Amino acid sequence: MMRAMTATMDQSGASGLPSVVLRFGPLALVVLLSLLNLYLLLVSLKQPEVKLWTGPLMTGKVLPLQVKSAEMAGKDTKQEHSPAAETHQKKEKVVEKPPAAQLHAVSKPVVAHPETKKPTSTPAVAAAPEPVAAVGTAPDGSGYYVQAGSFSLRKGADSLSARLQTRGLRPRTLHQTDMVLVNNVQAGPYRVFAEAKEAEIKLRSAGIMAKTDNTWEGYIISISRDVQLGGAIDSMGHAEKLGVRPLRVIKVEDALKFYKVILGPYKTEKDAKEMSATLAESGLAVPLIKKWEGSGEMAQKDSEG
Repeated sequence: MMRAMTATMDQSGASGLPSVVLRFGPLALVVLLSLLNLYLLLVSLKQPEVKLWTGPLMTGKVLPLQVKSAEMAGKDTKQEHSPAAETHQKKEKVVEKPPAAQLHAVSKPVVAHPETKKPTSTPAVAAAPEPVAAVGTAPDGSGYYVQAGSFSLRKGADSLSARLQTRGLRPRTLHQTDMVLVNNVQAGPYRVFAEAKEAEIKLRSAGIMAKTDNTWEGYIISISRDVQLGGAIDSMGHAEKLGVRPLRVIKVEDALKFYKVILGPYKTEKDAKEMSATLAESGLAVPLIKKWEGSGEMAQKDSEG
């Protein structure tokens, strides 16, 4: 009886086991996978990812490195910066041989000697020219004079005087008024004074010292008075650009002030001629010989030296 019951249970258990596996197997597998994932998650939380980089600085870039590699790199870095490594580097620097030129320089040190001042001879200094004398209106005394040059501007007279002084001469500058022929540029004639005056104002506003005169022809505007013909031609062109058409250029006598550079006085005309010839040969001036009696104007004796 017992054997029969046992056999019956074995048969029922054998037939029920596959059904249990089929029924609960998938669920058990899901539970097992869940537990495995949970385990892996806990392990990852205990060991966070270590991001180390011992190489050169790379801005904006993080490179992962394993812990063991980082430790090895740290050891290498410590060794590089260790006192022993620094001592080794210092020894290598001391052993380093300097260039041959430096060895030569060190083997023969330069001994500083006090600078000995050699006696220097005083060089000959050319005597500075005397300052240009003040402008006068008459010579110092009666006698013969050599007129080295005549200028309408003081600057020209001073320049010539300085050149003469470098030659050891003692020139003097006179400021005198002479009657000379000048080139008078005229415009017109105008029948109405208002028209002439309007043209005159236009010229004056441009820096031209024009003047209106009443003549038998009508109103004539005197535009300029130049000693040089070239200056007169320039004045004509300037006036024409301003709308004032020139009429003519005529020679008129006018009183002008000049700066005259003279040398003297000389007692005889012969002495004055010798100085005039010296100036002409040097090319400094075109000299004239004049005589002054102590009053009035100097009279010209010769046209050239």
